[in-house]
Amino acid sequence: MAIERKNLEAIFDRKLKPLFSKFDDLNSKVDEAMCSLSFLSAKYYELNDKAINMEAGMKKLKDENSILKRDLANTNGENDLLKIAQDELE
Repeated sequence: MAIERKNLEAIFDRKLKPLFSKFDDLNSKVDEAMCSLSFLSAKYYELNDKAINMEAGMKKLKDENSILKRDLANTNGENDLLKIAQDELE
């Protein structure tokens, strides 16, 4: 009976060894995929933060541009009034 058991263990070991090897390869590939996913996830959040900051900067520039356009329009209006007043004085 002991010989039979040893023979069965040897057969199982021989048959299961390739499966264990494949599982080890699969685990290795899963680990590599997880590392890649972590790297890509970090890059995504980094780029997302940059995009948010750029949008905030663009909004600030648009607001500033609107103010400058309004100030320019006011200055042009004042300039026109001054020209008219100067013409009347001449």
